[in-house]
Amino acid sequence: MPSNTFFSVNDVSYHYKNRRGIEHINFQINPGDFVGLIGANGAGKSTLINLITGLIEPHHGSINFTDDFTFNQLGFSSQTLSIDWYLSVFDNVLMGALLAGYKMNIAKHLTEEALKLTELSKYKNQAVDELSGGQQQRVQIARAIVHKPKFLVLDEPTTGLDVSASTTLLNYLKELSKDNKSIVISSHDLDLLESFCTKIIFIVSGKIKFFGDMSHFLSNSQNLKILTINFNGKLTDDSIQSLKERCVDIVNWKPLEIKLSKQTSINSIWDCLASVVQINSIQEKKPSLRDIFLETQRERAGK
Repeated sequence: MPSNTFFSVNDVSYHYKNRRGIEHINFQINPGDFVGLIGANGAGKSTLINLITGLIEPHHGSINFTDDFTFNQLGFSSQTLSIDWYLSVFDNVLMGALLAGYKMNIAKHLTEEALKLTELSKYKNQAVDELSGGQQQRVQIARAIVHKPKFLVLDEPTTGLDVSASTTLLNYLKELSKDNKSIVISSHDLDLLESFCTKIIFIVSGKIKFFGDMSHFLSNSQNLKILTINFNGKLTDDSIQSLKERCVDIVNWKPLEIKLSKQTSINSIWDCLASVVQINSIQEKKPSLRDIFLETQRERAGK
């Protein structure tokens, strides 16, 4: 394993009896990497997370950490809630610090910090079964981060969180990564991942389609163009049908926002519209992580 690598996944496979798992997965995570894990439901994201965190063992291959890593330096929040239902909010989070080896006085201080970060301080004396689903999710996240782990693995942590809470969490994780903490986060909130993550793992049907820098993925994985067209006039039924035949998708009608494959020329769209409406402007924008992901899913569905 290279000297600057925090952990590596080496030709790892895991298979279930009745469904596909993951096959021949390879990647390396370095200190400070903030990695977004994306893929469709059933692609193998949670299986990979369970392998990384040691909940299951690979049927083939190996996962290797640096020699100085111990599992009390791991912070983990699973996709399903895993908290102590008969403890208070404070004691749930405190347990995370105590299990990591902190003495009681330090553990209590860390617990107060984690509760403040997750906006749970005013609920600290309540039982977790008295909280809403989103608040319970924040308890689990607070318990995962309370001991300031060296490595954080979060499986769908923004489920049940509002935009403000999700953004606060991702901002906190971003700051941790700047302090050389390694983070892997799975989420369907692709806009958040694009805004905060530095690397991406894209799993399709149990195999890695892409692993590397987010910026590289966005600039080199684009198989579509997105145009915004401002026009005056009214489209005819024939022009609408002709437009649909040329487009991957029509997002909006006024202004007209359409998705095209790379192979479709802008001139063909112009020719389709110019005879029936007055075109004022055509602007092209770069596809987002969400756009690329959805286009990949559309291509696979069309196979």
